[in-house]
Amino acid sequence: MKVKPAFYTVYGEFYLHRRERFTLPEMTALLGTLGFGEAAVRSALFRLLREGQLEGERQGGRRRYRLAADAREWLAAGVARVHAEDEPTWDGRWRILLYSVPEAERALRDRMRRELAWLGFGSLGQGAWISPLPLLPTMIRRLEQVGVGRTVAFEGEWRGPGSAQELVASAWDLEAVAARYRLFLHQDLGPAEVRGAAMPGAEAFRTWVSLVYEYRKFLHLDPGLPKELLPKDWPGGEVRRRLLALLRSLDPVVEPFVEQAREVGASEAAFASGHGG
Repeated sequence: MKVKPAFYTVYGEFYLHRRERFTLPEMTALLGTLGFGEAAVRSALFRLLREGQLEGERQGGRRRYRLAADAREWLAAGVARVHAEDEPTWDGRWRILLYSVPEAERALRDRMRRELAWLGFGSLGQGAWISPLPLLPTMIRRLEQVGVGRTVAFEGEWRGPGSAQELVASAWDLEAVAARYRLFLHQDLGPAEVRGAAMPGAEAFRTWVSLVYEYRKFLHLDPGLPKELLPKDWPGGEVRRRLLALLRSLDPVVEPFVEQAREVGASEAAFASGHGG
């Protein structure tokens, strides 16, 4: 686990829709529970500030931070996919996105590939991406935000040649994703389910963050296809249902633990403020 994605996981799970703002001492305390030292946490957060991913303001004599609007929007899309209770429905239509990034802007091109995969698009090659889900408005807005100007988007019904399943196989490697789901189910999720809500607060928090941290990796691999396009033995739905059931069972233990960290952080912030820090 790395400090920056760990921060995004903690913020997405416990701040995005619950608290929004945090102090440096409280986030340092929470990430410290995951094994990160204070220097590493502060370095990562100050780097996000310089990059414009974090914004801070003084409230009641304390400096509080939250993700900037663009970053919150992007993180919210991932959080919604992790916590989705229902399977996506399909209107039978496909969304196709074409865009072009110059060869000289390789970093931007690689970034957009990662973000398209994160949202659930599949690549057909040569800058062509598809999805059966209504993701075009979100992705077009994102392309505009980062300065990708040449974009074409349209949607319609698949007319072949071949079947919709063959189209899916050309855009996504579902067999590889299914194998990773089964590994996660047995190696990560299974042991955590056995321990369950009997864990003490710190262990429950670490378990929650660790599982979501690992599960979030599937957002780059699993496009979240509707059931009509998935293999009959697809394990993704079972993994998500069992993960969400475990998180619900841990919530009564984890919430007080996070609040305690916030109180400790508030006390440290007040002490530092009173001593000129």
